[in-house]
Amino acid sequence: MYLLPDQTSVHDLDLSFTRPHLIKDFAYRGSCNGLMCLSENSNIVICNPATRECRLPPQPPYHTWDIKFVGFAFDSKTNDYIVIRFASMRQTTCVDHKIHIYSISADSWKEITTTVPCSFTATYRYFQPCTFLDGAFYWLSYDFSTCVRLIDAFNTVEGLFERRSMPAGLSFEGQIDLCLLNDYPALIQQNYDNQRGETRFEVWLMDKYGV
Repeated sequence: MYLLPDQTSVHDLDLSFTRPHLIKDFAYRGSCNGLMCLSENSNIVICNPATRECRLPPQPPYHTWDIKFVGFAFDSKTNDYIVIRFASMRQTTCVDHKIHIYSISADSWKEITTTVPCSFTATYRYFQPCTFLDGAFYWLSYDFSTCVRLIDAFNTVEGLFERRSMPAGLSFEGQIDLCLLNDYPALIQQNYDNQRGETRFEVWLMDKYGV
C-alpha cells in the first residue's frame, strides 16, 4: 500500500496494528473523509493513512460465519462512521443470514432484524467498494439465473432490500464502477475502442431517486 501526498512522490504506507497477526491478507472495503476500511474474513480494521492511526473493532457476532458483504460509510444523519456486514451459515435445511452494523462512536455492533430475499442471496456481489447515500448502501451484483447485472441496495433505517436494473442504454462490456457524484449514485463505464485506439468513459447519473 502506498500514500500519494502529491504528484511527485510516493511513500510506503506502513500501517501498524495492535494485533497484526489478525489481518494478513487485506480486502479493501472503501474509504470516506480520509478513513479507509480493510478486512480479512471477520477481522476488520479502520485506518487513517495520514495519521497512521488504526482501530480494530471488536469481533462481530457470528464471526465464524461466511462473510458475504462488507461496506463502509459515513452517515451524516447520525454523524457517525459505520461498517455493515452480511454473514450466512448453511443450516440443515436452509441458509441463515445475519446483518450487523458497527458504529465507531459506540464501538459496538448491532443486529438488524430483517428478511433477506432469496433473490439477493443468489446473486454475486462484485469485489469493489459500495456506495452509501441517505441511509442506504448500494452495490453492483450479478444474477446468474438471468445473466443480468444489477444495482442492489439495503436501507439501514428501514431494514429493506431494493433492486434496480442498469440503465437501458448501458452496454455491458468493459469495467463498470459504482460511485457517488453530486450526492447521487453514479455508474462509470470504461471501454476500449479498438477502431479509434482510445479509451472511452461513460457516466450515468441517477438524477433523482430510482431514476
